[in-house]
Amino acid sequence: MFNEITLQEEIEKMWGAYGAHAEVYQELLKRAQKPAANIVKDVITPLVVRAVTTDGSHHKQWYLEAIAEALQIDLPPHDLGIAP
Repeated sequence: MFNEITLQEEIEKMWGAYGAHAEVYQELLKRAQKPAANIVKDVITPLVVRAVTTDGSHHKQWYLEAIAEALQIDLPPHDLGIAP
């Protein structure tokens, strides 16, 4: 099992506390501790907004509006969809 303290101690014992290995390890720890991207906010919302504001079938618009409503995405003004 991964143990940050033990791994840090092993790196320092083997290569020293200020070598490249310690720096790489610290950078990996920082990156691992960052929160993951919010998939709805960062990925789905921009896609739905772009799709709903693109000319196309009004049935497509209706489905995208339903998806946006379910995901609580605020949409900009656009042509409203028609239920299939």
